[in-house]
Amino acid sequence: VYKRQIRNNVFVEDGDCKLTFPRSERFTFERNVVCAGGEITFSWFGAIQAMRCNVLHSGTGRITVREGREGYGLAEGRPFEPREGTIAADPLLRNPGAHDFAFQPGSPAARMGISPVDARPAGRKAAVS
Repeated sequence: VYKRQIRNNVFVEDGDCKLTFPRSERFTFERNVVCAGGEITFSWFGAIQAMRCNVLHSGTGRITVREGREGYGLAEGRPFEPREGTIAADPLLRNPGAHDFAFQPGSPAARMGISPVDARPAGRKAAVS
């Protein structure tokens, strides 16, 4: 198991979503939900050594990976090929527009053991008098 772990997160973006790993190596990307209204792009994809049980959902149906090149440039993108139980599917979030990231019944994320995120306590707090 690699020490650099991105695990049990829900990433939601109205537009394109870009996850990038420059100058990185040996990451585990596990049990995450990535949900974008646009394209999902993983840059410097080779840094992800293990990619177990994630749910990726692109509103455009495009999930792309790009490898880094010497000099920190990026190669042309190629379609993502699911691996290690990672799937491209709608995670069935209850109401992300209202910050309700619970999973609806039948969600593939829930079946994979991904924990929903409770975002209600996040954000600014009222000042205490």
